[in-house]
Amino acid sequence: MNKIIYVILLNLFIFASIANCDIKSLMESMTVEEKIGQLFMVGGLQKGCNPEELFGKYHFGNIFLSSMDIGKKNPAEIAELTNSLQALAEKYNRAIPLLVATDQEGGKVNRIRKGAVVYPAQDYIGSKTSLKQAENIARCTAQQLKAVGVNVNFAPVADINTNKNSYLANMGRMFSADPQKVSDYVIKYINGHKKEGVIACLKHFPGYGDVNPDPHKSLPVTNKTYDELLECELIPYINAFKKTQVDMLMTAHIAVPKITGSQTMPATIAAEIMDDILRNDLEYDGVIVTDDVNMGGIPKKSGIGSPVVQCINAGVDIVLFVGREKAQKNAWEAVYSAVKSGEISMVRLNKSVERILALKYKYAIYKGRYVDINNINSAVNTPKQRKLLIKVGSPRKNRH
Repeated sequence: MNKIIYVILLNLFIFASIANCDIKSLMESMTVEEKIGQLFMVGGLQKGCNPEELFGKYHFGNIFLSSMDIGKKNPAEIAELTNSLQALAEKYNRAIPLLVATDQEGGKVNRIRKGAVVYPAQDYIGSKTSLKQAENIARCTAQQLKAVGVNVNFAPVADINTNKNSYLANMGRMFSADPQKVSDYVIKYINGHKKEGVIACLKHFPGYGDVNPDPHKSLPVTNKTYDELLECELIPYINAFKKTQVDMLMTAHIAVPKITGSQTMPATIAAEIMDDILRNDLEYDGVIVTDDVNMGGIPKKSGIGSPVVQCINAGVDIVLFVGREKAQKNAWEAVYSAVKSGEISMVRLNKSVERILALKYKYAIYKGRYVDINNINSAVNTPKQRKLLIKVGSPRKNRH
């Protein structure tokens, strides 16, 4: 047994050493423009946009498949889309593969529906299924995502259902009002995705659970102190950090004035939360991605460029931007200007690029960037996946 463990650890060490050497060599060859592109995840690409320019000039390194991008596409059509995007990245981004993300939480929040098995919302899963079933749901979800070329799922939701009238509660997006129970389920979800080679993204830090306003429309505010957050909202994160590897985490556009001193500063752009608490106090060193910066919870009075620069300086690695191509380009230009002026240091830029590239190596996305369209039926809407749905059941409100 000790010999087996030794061999496994040795192989992991060798792999990590090779990956670190490859990443270091790659980063030394990358231009500033290419590095900045890795810090963006763009989505909602409209008809008429120029993908060649998005990759050729801006080198966007990650893609989010929104409802606008997927529409009524079937799994084969989604796979064709992701393959075509990966081909552009291979051509223009030094063959660095894309992180391709979507929202496949369950229930109402599922971007991929046509031809796929869609599982219930998290509130149903948290109240009606066992932890083992929850992990199997995560695995079946991840199998389908991977088959169509999606390597990141913006799930599970780790928010605590402490306000039954909150935006998330009304959508059925939280496992429970019990922080420990939420912890148990999010860990199973993360591990289920990981077993199928898909990155699970824990969200939304530090938490939307107790606030009413929809952050897509305006900035919610919580009056909780840091100590109060530690006693509730942050428990699932702390437990997940201890018991599994959280490779990616999404921020919340929520003001926490008891920490930042501001009623108008979202946690996403607050160094007191992203850097001081998440990075330093909680010792999280995975990839941090913003919630969509095009949402109403991000202030844009002076344009989108300034808050995007603030996000990066606060400690965020990837800026999620779903929306107009022109605004996405403007945000990239703002970051480029900030790097050139020294407002964003090269040390700060390089640290995020290193984390992102390391994640792409860890999940072997370099080797598996393209998917076999002819093999989709063996991994999407399979008898085993349908059988699990029948076994766990599905409330009528979650059927589509």
